[in-house]
Amino acid sequence: MASKLQILLIVFSVVTFLFVIYNIRKSKMDIRYAIIWITWSLVVAVISIFPSIVTILSNWLGIFAPTNTLFLGMLFLLYIMSFYVYINLSSHNQKMKELVYEVALLKSEVEKLKNDK
Repeated sequence: MASKLQILLIVFSVVTFLFVIYNIRKSKMDIRYAIIWITWSLVVAVISIFPSIVTILSNWLGIFAPTNTLFLGMLFLLYIMSFYVYINLSSHNQKMKELVYEVALLKSEVEKLKNDK
């Protein structure tokens, strides 16, 4: 790996790490998502410092090229992240339905109390 690319990846990792920490401090990011991004920035930093890790992993998995191993890792990470986001989305949709029902019940009770006066 070219030294310029290694430096660029390390800088990218540090900037990502600091950006996530900044958003946690400003309460703009949930800690569950922050852990994923912090872990990913550390993994990218380690891989950029020690690029032979990818080659060893490629040989161990039987993958021809280390770049294919990186693409496979990225696809797997994106798949897991999207699955996690859809689980949260489904949970929020269910909670929203429950809140809509509760608001409708409260609204009907308020209307009933207004009509009884």
